[in-house]
This record gives sequence, structure tokens and C-alpha cells, in this order.
Amino acid sequence: SVAIDVWFKNGSLFFTASAFIVLLGMLDDKFDLSAKGRLMCQFGVAAIMAWSAQNYITSLGNVLGFGDVYFGIFGYFFTLVCVVGVINAFNMIDGIDGLAGGMSLVVLCSVVFLLILSNNGKAIMG
Repeated sequence: SVAIDVWFKNGSLFFTASAFIVLLGMLDDKFDLSAKGRLMCQFGVAAIMAWSAQNYITSLGNVLGFGDVYFGIFGYFFTLVCVVGVINAFNMIDGIDGLAGGMSLVVLCSVVFLLILSNNGKAIMG
């Protein structure tokens, strides 16, 4: 499968980028980094993650009721904005110990449940 080959080929790059985000969060907690610097690093890491996974958002489907919304090449940039948005959303709720981890688990379980419910269970593992 192509998806599995991509993960095996670029998995170390993807997980290195993920580790860099964790390191960035720890450094921010210790040294109170500037928002501009954090945002630049987050966009850089999001770009590495999207490239290494070779996956990005191409369409929102019929979310507005007027037909499918396709992004074309702008889907890659939309994906970066979404990834950085999610990173910052979890960072905002991380003030309470364990809350971000619990929320991550709830989101993961919800996505898995919706994929199974929509008969897209194969998408869970790529």
C-alpha cells in the first residue's frame, strides 16, 4: 500500500518533527518564547509533517450546502493553518495538568468512532 510505504519511508522525519513540537512546548514553558518565534517554528514543523506524511486537505466536501469546496494547491497551506491552529488550541488548554492529554484521547476516540461509523475504518491506519 502506498500509504504504508510513505509512513515507513518518512516516519522518522514525521516523528522527529513531532518531537520538535514537544521540545518547543517545553522550551516555551521554561523560557517564555516570543509568539512570533513559536508561530514560525510551528509552521515549519507543520510543513515538515504534512510533507513527510504526503497528505493534505484537498476538499471540505459540501460543508456550505452549495457543492464541494475544493482547495487545489491551496489545500497544502490550509492544512498548515489547521495543524498550527490545533497545536495552539491544545496549548491553550494545557494550563491544567492532564487536561490536554485527556482532550487528545477524547478527540482521537471520537475520530476513530466517526471513521468506523462512516465505514472508513481502513483510514484509521492510513
